[in-house]
Amino acid sequence: MKTIVLSVCFLPGLFFTQNNSTGIDFSVPENSLYLKSIIDRNQFFGLESIVKSPGGIIYRFWNTRTCIEVSNINGTVKGKVVLAVKNQDNESYFRKSYELSHDQTENVFNIINQYDIDHFPTDSKIKGWIQGFDGNVIDIESNIDQHYIYKKYWTPGFQNIPESKIIMNITDDIEKATAVAALIKKFDSEIKAICYRFYGTAYSICKIMTKKEMRKLKKKKNRL
Repeated sequence: MKTIVLSVCFLPGLFFTQNNSTGIDFSVPENSLYLKSIIDRNQFFGLESIVKSPGGIIYRFWNTRTCIEVSNINGTVKGKVVLAVKNQDNESYFRKSYELSHDQTENVFNIINQYDIDHFPTDSKIKGWIQGFDGNVIDIESNIDQHYIYKKYWTPGFQNIPESKIIMNITDDIEKATAVAALIKKFDSEIKAICYRFYGTAYSICKIMTKKEMRKLKKKKNRL
């Protein structure tokens, strides 16, 4: 994960939604650094913030590669998977949004209910959850009837407590329900950048290519 410089910023309408016992409390000064991360990540993926919502139910499940979003607004159930990378050469973005079927979206909502995610606390409120800066972080955002909650889980695969296994199971079940692996494979095949990076990573991934492929792609290096 990238290093985040501590800064205090405020999002309009945020604090009235943070009266909860499971998510990160943004009224605590040291937690304000997460606000910048939320803004930066939305920009990277080309998504609007869900901090302020007109109503209904919205969930977002994040890692460095994907955002899985499901919503129920006025009885309309929708879901999508968003993937994004940043071109190392010209700093442009390549993004794709894949719509989920109604059944896939309903399956995600069933998983949310099965694990009672609304009442599952963020990692800092779980006894024995080790904190750190580098590693794989799972984030969950939700806005239910204008009540916004943000939770994070640092490297659940390296924890040795029952709660971390639950987070890993939630992640696995949602990724299976949405066929994320197939979408990632499709997305990767369409990336035309020679070198690119995912959100929050300090390194780039570069393709191994033949000389012919290299010449061809160099002509298009200003496009993703």
